Amino acid sequence: MRIMKKLLLLGVVVTMLAIISGASAQGVNPGVSKANIFLQNLSQTSENADITLQFTRGDGITVTPPSFNEEVIGLAPGGAKYLLYTRGWQDPEETTVADGWAGAVEVASSQPLAAIVNLFWDGNASAGTYPGVDTASHDVYLPNLLVRDGRLTMVYIQNTESTQCTDVDLHYYNRDGTSVKTDTKTIPANTQITLDLSTEAPDFSATAGTGSLHIHSNSCNLAAVASVHYPVGDRGSAAYRGFTGGETKVWFPSVFRRQSGSTWNLYNATIVQNLGSADANVTVNFIGKTASYTTTSCNDVIKAGASNGYNMITQGTASAACWSAIQSLGTNWVGTIMVENTSQPLAGVGFYFSINNVPDVMGYESIGDSTASNKLYSPAVYRKYIGASSDQWSATLVQNLCGSSVSTNVDFFDSNGVHKAGPYAVSIAANSSVGLNLHSGVDLPTAALTALGTSYSGGMVVSSTSGNCLIGVTNIFYESKVTPSVSRERGAAYPLFPAP
Repeated sequence: MRIMKKLLLLGVVVTMLAIISGASAQGVNPGVSKANIFLQNLSQTSENADITLQFTRGDGITVTPPSFNEEVIGLAPGGAKYLLYTRGWQDPEETTVADGWAGAVEVASSQPLAAIVNLFWDGNASAGTYPGVDTASHDVYLPNLLVRDGRLTMVYIQNTESTQCTDVDLHYYNRDGTSVKTDTKTIPANTQITLDLSTEAPDFSATAGTGSLHIHSNSCNLAAVASVHYPVGDRGSAAYRGFTGGETKVWFPSVFRRQSGSTWNLYNATIVQNLGSADANVTVNFIGKTASYTTTSCNDVIKAGASNGYNMITQGTASAACWSAIQSLGTNWVGTIMVENTSQPLAGVGFYFSINNVPDVMGYESIGDSTASNKLYSPAVYRKYIGASSDQWSATLVQNLCGSSVSTNVDFFDSNGVHKAGPYAVSIAANSSVGLNLHSGVDLPTAALTALGTSYSGGMVVSSTSGNCLIGVTNIFYESKVTPSVSRERGAAYPLFPAP
């Protein structure tokens, strides 16, 4: 029997849709939104994937068509296929979908599949990426909402049922666990709604304009995505997928606390939500990339439904103990954050800021401990020189969770599933991580960069014969060269996909 895999992709739009009409109450206007879709075949039995994408427009959108299908036939194992908004997500035909179309996509595949959506906003020259939703649920959680001047959060909620859902309850919490607002929405059948939180206006002022959301329906299975936006010239935008469940131990690779002179130019903010019904007594572990970096921990309490934040350069709403632990890491630290407790399910998002080089925040979802694998997939990696003006490249951090070293092989595939380069041997020390950077290599052999050339885009697979020890995150950079300096304009990030 062939396995069918279904995924939901929300917030998918064609070029001329403005998801914000004018500036919001927070003075932020990301402007025109666009989306590309990336698919990778995860088959472990060397079978090609036949894929059907069902597009359904969102609530309040009148641009035709109301729905349409697209097919990808015969995607080879490891192959990564791109469906571009400029073609209305149709390949190879040119688009018949008008500008202004917006909605969600249900993806069905004959083989296990990885899927991500890469969003672009023109108003503040930013990007964001999130993985497809593989399981809709009666409960969805969004760990990080920002509602204050200079910050804007958009929430997209999809009703996956064939009937109208009238009991979509929204429970907003600030960082100290206080319920600040409840609301109920109605969502038509198989339709997505969009909420501008500057209009919905949950009051997070007691915790610096930061909070979380629990979405619940007794009758319908739901999915959700959030996007966070900053003003033009500030820190851009990021997107992340809502969580339909959590784990007692979650991981955030690719965390930095790095200072240049007196300026913090590379750092993270990690936000962890307690999805349970009781307070979570957590241990926050800061694990150095290698033994040469400090490893330490702190204890904290996350209230039921609420989120705690661990910003690497300012205390914010973090406890005194955790802020002290962060400060002990010094000013040139890179590693991984792991948060654990014994009873309550957790989930969260990591935000990555590179102020001098990438003025665009990159957000990615936490990785549950049970999803560690001996094989990881990355459906969108780049090593591309575009004309005389810009480059596009990716940097992947792979973490070894095990207490002994792991030998891995790294392989690259093109968009048709043809093996492009590899395998390249990369060893990862016990409880450490490596960087697979397609711009400068870092821990990836230079032979890989030579083989990929300067116009590569495709999928990457990292595999090991050892136990289920691997997790990872891919960062994507869109760089614009301005003589005589070099600056990267947009960035996005997503967690790697484990083998099914």
